[in-house]
Amino acid sequence: MQRYEFMECIARIAQGKFKDSGIVKTFPQAIEKLLYEHILKMGDKDHWQEFRDRQLWTVETNDVLEANLELLKKIYNKYLKPMQKFMSKENAMDFMMHDTNLQMNEKDSIYCFGMCKMIVVKENENSKQYLALQFVEFLEMIGRIADLKF
Repeated sequence: MQRYEFMECIARIAQGKFKDSGIVKTFPQAIEKLLYEHILKMGDKDHWQEFRDRQLWTVETNDVLEANLELLKKIYNKYLKPMQKFMSKENAMDFMMHDTNLQMNEKDSIYCFGMCKMIVVKENENSKQYLALQFVEFLEMIGRIADLKF
């Protein structure tokens, strides 16, 4: 299921449960009621952009990444192949779970990988972007691992 399909499901449920039944008058009220009373309370809110603004995109973090940039490039490039110009999702999972002494579990590894992929736009045009970890995304993944582990 792609993001737009998920959003359509939410909209249709809200319409059927709250607007068509007459509980609320407008479509936006129906969606708001569904979100706040049934969906959002199921889990913690993840502030993916807030993490970038407050922790990742700082002078201090940049200084650490810059000081280690050549080594980070070598690590990233270790996972590339002649016809593969990016780190794959499988490579990233191996990096976090097996190839380093991080010994992260699958759930945390998927979280760190997925959160650094939140910048993918127009997912319908190129869904393969979700499986290709660019170097700048690798750096964000490192930041998310550090935040989660340490």
